[in-house]
Amino acid sequence: MVKSSHSERAMTQRKHPRYNVAHFEGLEVQLNLHCDEKLVSLGQGGCGFYTMKESESLLPPRRIFCRLRFEGLSDEPLEIQGNLVYCRPYEVAGKKVYYYGVEFLQAFQDRLDGMAKKLEELAGDGFVFEI
Repeated sequence: MVKSSHSERAMTQRKHPRYNVAHFEGLEVQLNLHCDEKLVSLGQGGCGFYTMKESESLLPPRRIFCRLRFEGLSDEPLEIQGNLVYCRPYEVAGKKVYYYGVEFLQAFQDRLDGMAKKLEELAGDGFVFEI
């Protein structure tokens, strides 16, 4: 059932860096997916998350709505829309996990300038790292 509409080559041609935020506690994220997802990567151009269960409701292409709140950046969450563009199954510690990639819509990417700068600072301080 895993479907992909985004090639590996396209993933390596990102315009904006992505950062591993899986263990960063200063970030609150809500996705409109109603599943047990965990945000792993985030950048100005998009994000990535994983789930432990494959779901037909998460097949690309699909519109995703995100609410992001960054500690110390703003009291109000940023509301961002993006497209679910790929799903990759992986085996981790003997269990299958599904990693999903989201590309934020261009109209919303400019709203993330402050967040992108904050991620860059956090990477410089060793709290997150570029992937």
